[in-house]
Amino acid sequence: AKSPTGPAGIAQMTRSSAKESGLSVRKVRIGSKTVKKTKWVGKGKNRRKVVQTVREPIYRIVDERFTPARAISAMARRVSNRRAWLGGKVDFAIAEYHMGAGRMAGLLSAYLGRPIRVSEVTAEMERTALTYPELFWTNTPYFRPEVYRALDQLNQVDYSPTYYFRVRQAMRLLEVYRNSPQEYARLASLYQ
Repeated sequence: AKSPTGPAGIAQMTRSSAKESGLSVRKVRIGSKTVKKTKWVGKGKNRRKVVQTVREPIYRIVDERFTPARAISAMARRVSNRRAWLGGKVDFAIAEYHMGAGRMAGLLSAYLGRPIRVSEVTAEMERTALTYPELFWTNTPYFRPEVYRALDQLNQVDYSPTYYFRVRQAMRLLEVYRNSPQEYARLASLYQ
């Protein structure tokens, strides 16, 4: 799976998130090949075509985002690290996983009405009982309009503010399936 905005693999990580989480995303030289290259040399009536035989490297992309076992493990580490950074709040960690630390700090700044640096997020989150659903749903164009606009802008880019709710629904559906595969099949048939 590859998103047009850059995240890839089962964990939908960006290249920078993958590297930060210990995954390898790089080009590796695996050999070389012989190719003929044509170029023009000289000027005026002395201008002529020259064919050269050169060796060009061959590369292979190593991208562990496409190795499910490594990517899922890295995703779990990242969510755990983000949960600690966000004062132990798993709802914010899931949302941040999809939108990034800078965007999350920006949303918190808009909600709390003052600039909050990434380095200050942990202390701020430990002081508040705020939940991600509360941050998401308690804004209008007239009440906390800065938060409303910030969420709207993010939704126009990649819908990342809604991912927490998608993950929660997926967890609910998984629970239905575990408890009653028949009920899950019935629900699935309603949405075909």
